[in-house]
Amino acid sequence: MAGAKGQVLIVATSGRALAEAARRADYRPLVLDAFGDTDMLAAAEAADIVPSDASLRFEPDALLAAASRLAPVDVPLIWGGGLEHDPSLLARLQAGRPETGTRAQAVANCKDPLFFAARLRALGIPHPSTMLEAPADPSAWLAKGVGGTGAGHVRPARGKRARPGRYFQRRVAGRPVSALLLCGKAEAAILGWSEQWVEEHASGKRRFVGLVAPLGLPPTLEAGMTRAARLAALDLGLRGLASADFLVAGDIFHLLELNPRPGASLEIFDRLLEGSPLIDLHMDPDAALAEGLPRLSPSRAAGSRIVYARRPLHLPADDWPDWAADRGPAGTVVERGWPICTVRATGSDPAAVRIELGERRRRIVRHLRGRLSLDDGRMMTKTTSGPTPAWMTEER
Repeated sequence: MAGAKGQVLIVATSGRALAEAARRADYRPLVLDAFGDTDMLAAAEAADIVPSDASLRFEPDALLAAASRLAPVDVPLIWGGGLEHDPSLLARLQAGRPETGTRAQAVANCKDPLFFAARLRALGIPHPSTMLEAPADPSAWLAKGVGGTGAGHVRPARGKRARPGRYFQRRVAGRPVSALLLCGKAEAAILGWSEQWVEEHASGKRRFVGLVAPLGLPPTLEAGMTRAARLAALDLGLRGLASADFLVAGDIFHLLELNPRPGASLEIFDRLLEGSPLIDLHMDPDAALAEGLPRLSPSRAAGSRIVYARRPLHLPADDWPDWAADRGPAGTVVERGWPICTVRATGSDPAAVRIELGERRRRIVRHLRGRLSLDDGRMMTKTTSGPTPAWMTEER
């Protein structure tokens, strides 16, 4: 994987993590995303904010025009979250560029719920029952969005028919566990395991909150889950970095989905794995698999957690702490339920990291509560003076 490194085109709803990962690997990121966070702009050599709809889905023509304008066709593409729902758009982005990451047809197969379920069944991999028709008794079923990512598209099943773009999946019990995969043409390997956590509202709506790594698993369980993830990834043609999401209950697991692109665990494992930066592995997975994979640092854990707004607010112009990421520009209006930022932490073990992430979330919330808020659409400003708040100056 030696050689001169140049520009890469990054396209994702939020491009900050990929841009920073590219910088760690000495690439020069050109970024298209929907937010324009200040830390993304700091990592990018050049960037543009692409118009998107209320679901943060890019306007296709605007995205394609921006990609042509920002990055010549010989610049490789690294794509992230926000494109899985539209493989045809991804195919147009990939056309003519060097082949990196999972191709659009493989993404379409991963995100076709019936095709995906049929392939896992053929491979003997446990997967919840899946169908397009509404179940007679919806109480034991969930409704999910085709091409959905995270947990925000998951709802309790209701009604007698599926809305367009939705399907039904039987509920299964378990804690959410994710594998970070590196996929080549003939081999796939697990780089690490993480535990995710998801919040569920009283209404049944869910949202992804964060993750902590590494996660230790019993050897027999880990062997079975490793086999499942590798078989599925190779069968469906994934390339580069990807992830496999499971639900685990005791010694029973179900593979829920494959995410055919780098995800939230990328920056966590970039801190924990010793060796080449993960973007290097993504750009040439076959060489990385042949040369030997990076190993986890001993006695070290890391995690991240999204801080969501409980009421509408404007972001202040303060300097953010270095452990806060996805920092919106000053004056950005964050609506209720939308992300304010992501907090990160490292520690000696996952339990300590979880505690620290919770404390850092509380510091962000306390600070914003004391500064600026919106009430019934009216801006209310509380003036402050004195030294920089402690939450901004504490070292990681």
